[in-house]
Amino acid sequence: MQETDKRASRDDVIRQPGTVARVLEGLSRDELLALAKTYHWWHAIDLGGFVTTGRRSRLIDRAFDQIDFKGKKVLDVGCWDGLWSFEAEKRGAREVYSVDYVSLRSWSEQPTYQLAHRLLGSRARYYPNLSVYDIKKLGIMDFDVVIYCGIYYHLLEPLRAFAALREVMVEGGLILVEGPVLDASERVFADFYCTKWLYEDPTNWWVPTIPCLREWLDARSSTRSAKSALTRICRSRPALPPRFQLRSQCARYGMSPDQCVAYWVACSDSDVRA
Repeated sequence: MQETDKRASRDDVIRQPGTVARVLEGLSRDELLALAKTYHWWHAIDLGGFVTTGRRSRLIDRAFDQIDFKGKKVLDVGCWDGLWSFEAEKRGAREVYSVDYVSLRSWSEQPTYQLAHRLLGSRARYYPNLSVYDIKKLGIMDFDVVIYCGIYYHLLEPLRAFAALREVMVEGGLILVEGPVLDASERVFADFYCTKWLYEDPTNWWVPTIPCLREWLDARSSTRSAKSALTRICRSRPALPPRFQLRSQCARYGMSPDQCVAYWVACSDSDVRA
């Protein structure tokens, strides 16, 4: 009982219960669908009767196809509208925890996650006010799968975030990482953007080379001799401006205490020298 009280108290702080739920309270399914059509959506989610006007990455879908979610405890960081949280749940995840920092989002006043959650009958737990740096505040240290798509390059301290995530994963857990990289360089470095914006977005701070991103992933591991293997699965995406290509990375942690195996899903048409 005492542990339940502690969880409830913690949730009061980082889940902000009732803040936006009242907007949806008492609405019929038809009314909820009508409301969904008035919102801005980042993700394309099939709500049953309406597919939201957002996007869905085929490459992340392909990465999901390689992951066994059945019976797993899943953490979705930067969940936004919740597409990948709900997809993990659909694929058999036992528990799903959706984390976001909505104060940094565009149209943050629109409860898109909660609306989709209700229409889909989801059981995922939503934490809209929790930074990845503070992920241990969830009080859960045994996630089997972490979904980390479109996040690391928006952070001033990406290495700190990766380290925080490693601390809440089980031995042999899996993390799915997606984001931009500097292509075709074997050197370990990252470009930093402060006064000059990348893609006209002031929230883009870092773009690492693939070896650098691998080092970020392996940092703070239980052994400094952790290894990563590179596997390219797909090559299909329109060319982007010179020097920058987008990739999706599916990185698997720790097949054994002294090994780290990484799967990378490539989506660039060609290698571009950094």
